[in-house]
Amino acid sequence: MRRISLLLTLLLVAAACGSDSQATTTTSGSSTTTSIATTTTALETTTTMDEAFPVTVTAANGPVEVAQRPEAIVSLSPSATENLFAVGAGEQVIAVDDQSNFPAEAPITDLSGFTPNVEAILSYEPDLVVITFDPGDLISSLEAVNVPVLLLPSATSLDDAFAEIEVLGAATGHIAEAAEVVSSMQAGFANIVEDVGAQIEGTTIYH
Repeated sequence: MRRISLLLTLLLVAAACGSDSQATTTTSGSSTTTSIATTTTALETTTTMDEAFPVTVTAANGPVEVAQRPEAIVSLSPSATENLFAVGAGEQVIAVDDQSNFPAEAPITDLSGFTPNVEAILSYEPDLVVITFDPGDLISSLEAVNVPVLLLPSATSLDDAFAEIEVLGAATGHIAEAAEVVSSMQAGFANIVEDVGAQIEGTTIYH
């Protein structure tokens, strides 16, 4: 039962960080291209091996160019906040929404991810804003003042969660760290599944 509980817990945690997806990486010379295709959101990342900027990432709101390494990130998504810190971009995050309570060092504010206020967001002078929901004019309003926005909807599978981590890593200059996080998570899940075996066959989870 302890093994089953551990597996279920890890699966729920990963799901909370966010459609089947596949990620492929090809290297030619000094450049690396990572393409991530999902059934709900197409995410594509193009950058160089040395993680130089500018980089262009394609999220749910289309191609987004990040001209320079962002040093003033505002995250209005709890899952994005956790992933930003996981890939080593925590020091670049200057504000998060009122629901982003992990990790403990996240700079929580009264910003809302459900009813975002453009003026309140801009008061932090962000150079990158990450959201999971656009009420209709948030993205266009921020883009109008040249603030890049990444729209990353909630993941509905582990592969979607991995894809979000990789995209955030590319957008913040932490490609290697993001790849390491994803690899570690995938290895951990594989080991647990192999260890548990068929003991959980037939189990249904509703979260």
